[in-house]
Amino acid sequence: MPAALMWSLATAKWKLTSALLAAYCFPHVITMPSLPQSCSHAFWHGVQGWFPELEIVHVGEPEPEPSSRSLCKIERRLFCIHPHGIYTLGALTLPNHMPEIRLCIAPYLYHFAPAFRIFAELLGVKLGSTGPRDLKHLMETKNTPMAIVPGGFEEATITCRGTERVFLKTRGGFIKYALRHGYDLVPCFTVGDSDMFSNPQGAWKFRWWLNGLSIPAVLPFGFPVLPLLPKRVRVKLAIGAPLHMPQIQNPSREDVEKHRKRQESA
Repeated sequence: MPAALMWSLATAKWKLTSALLAAYCFPHVITMPSLPQSCSHAFWHGVQGWFPELEIVHVGEPEPEPSSRSLCKIERRLFCIHPHGIYTLGALTLPNHMPEIRLCIAPYLYHFAPAFRIFAELLGVKLGSTGPRDLKHLMETKNTPMAIVPGGFEEATITCRGTERVFLKTRGGFIKYALRHGYDLVPCFTVGDSDMFSNPQGAWKFRWWLNGLSIPAVLPFGFPVLPLLPKRVRVKLAIGAPLHMPQIQNPSREDVEKHRKRQESA
């Protein structure tokens, strides 16, 4: 759609330009009503039927509550899902398991992918953006629970069959926001997400450059007959115990690194 918009402007196709601009504005102006529950149930039933196994499991022992933690504090939770994979199946499946959760996606997808937003809203998925201003607003208004995929497009780029990879060492922004607004982190991992597609490796500098433009530099090949369909593999979304986070108004770099390592080891 961005390419079509640029072409329509360059060639003075004003009717097409108007239609594309209207499509971009539509999900920001009008919230689509959810489809009847039977329709969304049929969709998720079809997704589950494609895979030999698609299961959500809860693992890990909960941490003891810190003694300094206020008993009246509202539980605010941020689910952090790895790996991104090609289609981020774990993140897409979680709202079906927890309808109250808000899935925060890349700013580009949230603001400039109207078809994706409309489709998600029809399925009853609540969306948000991981953009700094958007995430700050959501946390200031105490939206909870929320979910993000911290690895982003870089984690999608390094997806490789037979190997589990995460992109986390340079990801500290979500930790900083969680500390500032008092959100506990819930680590999640989708076992099998990396095996759904083959994704050639290499040409990293060029691919990182594309990632910097909010373009996922992936070349997925899944099901042999229809390569954009995932391979039929067993998938489990493991949801860990919450990591209790202190609330620090102005977290230092050391604070962010300390709690990032907690998230990494979880």
